Amino acid sequence: MSEGSRPENRSDHESSYSLVVDGETFIVRRRTGARPPFEYDYEWLTGPEPHYGFSSSISIEKSNDQHRATIEEFLRGRGATTRLEGRA
Repeated sequence: MSEGSRPENRSDHESSYSLVVDGETFIVRRRTGARPPFEYDYEWLTGPEPHYGFSSSISIEKSNDQHRATIEEFLRGRGATTRLEGRA
């Protein structure tokens, strides 16, 4: 998993949808190329910085439950204090 800003060129994503995990909203985008490894970008819409997120790749297509688990792991790693930075 890698953290950082989402790619500026959205044309390299074939599908996207929003997912709320632990009260935080993410956009999940699957990159084009429907063959392993499957690559996903997660944009944290309610995070401390605009367009902040992370990426993940896996050899099989992820289910919603797997996306949710990936995001939960990311949020645990960031900690509650980091999630609240920049919110007034």
